[in-house]
Amino acid sequence: MTTPEHQLFDQLVGPAWAGAEPIRASAPASEVSASRYRVRGLTEYGEPKVRRSHADPEVVFEEPGDEPAGHYTAVRGDGPDCLAVGCYRAATSGIGLAFVAVTDSRLAVLQLRDSSVEPMPDAGRLLKEGGGLLRTMGRLVKGFVREVSALNSIADRPESAVVEPAWEVPRHALSAATRWKKPLIPELRGGERNVQLTFTDGSFARLCTDEAGLASLAALGGAPRG
Repeated sequence: MTTPEHQLFDQLVGPAWAGAEPIRASAPASEVSASRYRVRGLTEYGEPKVRRSHADPEVVFEEPGDEPAGHYTAVRGDGPDCLAVGCYRAATSGIGLAFVAVTDSRLAVLQLRDSSVEPMPDAGRLLKEGGGLLRTMGRLVKGFVREVSALNSIADRPESAVVEPAWEVPRHALSAATRWKKPLIPELRGGERNVQLTFTDGSFARLCTDEAGLASLAALGGAPRG
């Protein structure tokens, strides 16, 4: 069963983004807990990797399923520009409630947010404006609390809800959407689920979703024909 927020997203995404194209799949998307990047050129936290010299070792790619205890690979790819990195960063940006949506020709991560709430301020901009680190942290915390409070009730105030694209590629860039399960972690009824989006450049992104979202994406099957 879809959540009220998912239902609101499905109502808005057509006029806001898809236009005349029917939505073939949609799913809420968020960060996989205890996860990390396995991308050449990035640290496990997804930050640019600084190499002291060309002799420094690059990322070591573990074999699929070879996950250290309690940690999971959420993004794997050959470099920072791979499709999986863009997808995962858009889904975990925290700007609003993220959703993956698919039409016959397009694949996107979109944000459902409250247009009446001022976006959380950027830390770098606040520091440049002055006020010191403690004041900046305080303003960031207030902004975060304000956004979370708004999102918790966004389904009750559809008149102020907007859907905005955060990342988009052609539909044929997605080669498969499949269920992924954390090893040794039971899937409870009504609980979170995980989906793996595999792209044609060989990269993949694993996202946290729910039962309805997983079923919607998994029903897509493989890459479109034609």
